[in-house]
This record gives sequence, structure tokens and C-alpha cells, in this order.
Amino acid sequence: MASLFGPRILAFHRVAFPLACLLLLATTIVNQSDAQQQSEQSKPETSRPTLQRRIEERLTALEAKENAHPSNREVGYQWSRLGEDYSLAGEFGDAESAFNHAVESFSKEPENRDLYAGALDELGALYRVYGRIPEAQNCRRKALALRKKLGDPLQLALSQSHLAELDLISKKYKEAFTRADSAYRQMSGMENAGNGDLLSALLVRTYAKCRLRRHAECLSDAQQALALSRSVFAEDSLPVGAALVALSSAQLDNGSTQEAEASARQAWGILNRGLASNDPRVIFAMSKDRDCLLALHRTEEARKIDAQVSAIDRQPAQPCVSCTVSVYGLREADH
Repeated sequence: MASLFGPRILAFHRVAFPLACLLLLATTIVNQSDAQQQSEQSKPETSRPTLQRRIEERLTALEAKENAHPSNREVGYQWSRLGEDYSLAGEFGDAESAFNHAVESFSKEPENRDLYAGALDELGALYRVYGRIPEAQNCRRKALALRKKLGDPLQLALSQSHLAELDLISKKYKEAFTRADSAYRQMSGMENAGNGDLLSALLVRTYAKCRLRRHAECLSDAQQALALSRSVFAEDSLPVGAALVALSSAQLDNGSTQEAEASARQAWGILNRGLASNDPRVIFAMSKDRDCLLALHRTEEARKIDAQVSAIDRQPAQPCVSCTVSVYGLREADH
């Protein structure tokens, strides 16, 4: 299979404003009652050597499990975690393959329907990051259909929030606002709602308000999102970085250019430490900083950022030799 991203996809991500929402949390939706998964998710981002070592350990564990006849739930869990690690490492073809394996494993047993929906959401998030919006929509609509059968209000709100992200990218700003606002309000009243999920919905609402030219409300939401992220996550965490990018966009729209540049620069540093350098979310943070520098007439500094992005754009993509076409991303969702 070809790589997830085409030869000019990074250039596309640099210039398209709707993809600001790519800086939303790369939320992984899994069964929160699984204590082991909760422990995994609480770990902070790791250095590249540690991440690569963890990938190797997961591959070894998967091979061992295959020989021990594990349950589909166990296998799916391992593939999901491997997909997350590949994503952080910037190995997106391998991430897609891993999430496909997770989806296949969870789909085999009705009792894993919640995890099946979660794995589809993870695959949809990966497609979203690389602009493969039809595939992302199919995955997330199928996740919503599964969650409707389960009837869990929190999971339904999560699916609405995730579909709002795709509305935002598709320039359906009113729909994005309506979905995100409803999801955020519903989750705000639920004791079991995760802070990351609340933050994600709030960030979608923030960007939607900006695009609807409700600039004062957009800025207020962005400030609220940053306060929320800092109250529950580490200062150098990806959620804080995502909130800072949203704040930078809101500040720039409101004419606070110097503050916007400071927020964008801080966000870029955080995301660059937590993600691979060629990740579109890092590229977008760089582009936001460049936009702020241009608005401040700091042209030479802006050119340096353009040169850095061009150098990343010229890096050859690494295809995934073991990948297969995702039937979950390409087929229409079941309703």
C-alpha cells in the first residue's frame, strides 16, 4: 500500500486553515473500565529511543501472544497501543496497519463492541490527521452506529464531538459548532467524562466560533481551554500545546498579534517535543508562528520557518510494506 501521505500533503497542511483542528487532541477512545489501559494512557510522551524500544517490545509481545492463543480482546488491545506508539513516532503507515488489526480483532466478538467502536475512532483520528476525510468520516460514523446500539450517553457524546471535528475540516462551521457545543455541555454534566474529551470538544467549539466570526467568544473559549488543559495536564503535554495553538488563532483574529506569536511559539515547542518533526500538527504550529511573524512584519524570521517546513516537505515518505487497504476506512458506515 502507498504511504498515508502524498508527496505534497505537507504543503497542503501548511496552508489550509480548516486543518487547524488537526491540533485537537489525538484522543484514543477505549474502554475506561480497563485498568491497564488507564495506566497506559496516563503515561507522558516519551523520548524517541524509548518510544522505539516500546514499539519493539509490543511487537515481541504480540508474537508471543499469537503462539499462546489469546483472546481477541487481548490482541486488539495490543494492536491499539502499538498504533498509538507508531503515530507518536511518525510512522503513519505502520500506525494505520496496527489500528486495522485492532479493528479486525475487536469486531469478531459482540461483547467487544465498545472497544470495536473505540478502535474505529482511533483509525478515524489517524485519517483525520492526514486529510483523508472521507475515510475518517466512514470510521467515525460506524463508531457512532455501534455506540447507538450500546446506548451509553457519554460514548454518544464522544462520537458527536469527533464528528464535529470533521465538520470543521469540511467547512461546515455551523454544524461543527452545534455538535461540539452539545457534546461539551453533555459531557460537562457527566462525572465519568474524561478531561481530554472535554478539552477536545471545547477546542472544536473554539475554532467553529472563530470561523463564524464570533471572535470575542472564540477568544473566551480558547482561554477556557488553556486553563482546563493546564489544570489537569502537565505544562509540556500535547493537550496544553493544542490549547495554545487555538489560543494563538483566537488572539490573532482579535488583533493581539504579539500575544498570538508567543502562544504559537510555545505551542510549536511543546508539539515538536511530543510528536515526530514531520507530523502535520507540528507543521501547522510552525505555520501559525510564521503567520504571526508576518503580521508583525518580522519577514526574515518567517522565511526561516518556511525554509524549515520546505526541508521537512522534501523528506521522502517511508512506505509501510506490511500495510493493507483499510476496508473500515473505505466502505460506507453501517446504519
